[in-house]
Amino acid sequence: LVVAVLTVARHRRRSAMRVQRAEYEQRIAYLEHRILSHDSETVRLTKEVMPAAIRRLRVGNSPEEVMRDIVDADVANRHLPKALREQVFQVLEVIDNEEARRDSAQRAFVSVARRVQAIVNRQASELREMEDHYGRNPDVFDDLLRID
Repeated sequence: LVVAVLTVARHRRRSAMRVQRAEYEQRIAYLEHRILSHDSETVRLTKEVMPAAIRRLRVGNSPEEVMRDIVDADVANRHLPKALREQVFQVLEVIDNEEARRDSAQRAFVSVARRVQAIVNRQASELREMEDHYGRNPDVFDDLLRID
């Protein structure tokens, strides 16, 4: 009788372990599938979505417009998880801010260059006037030519 009870208990435990093992294998297969889908989504994001979004941004669209046109309007991109959407938006904002900063620096450089050019032109004009005015004095004329 004891042997029969132990055999039944052992059989139940083995059966329960088989069920549990099958559940674990299903869970592992599901998780592996999710990992692969996340990997493929990340690759697609890197190779397709981000380059298209950056191209749109560089032609003058705002990050909000790019998100609307590239992510929201495209059926393939609508299902992007919130975290990836935020990541794309943050990257676009960083790029947009850096381009605005670069444009501002270029405008400042052009402004400084124009001012320097105006000063140089004015000084060259004044030197010519001085050459005309003091041209008869050889010492002053030599000094003016050296400055010029």
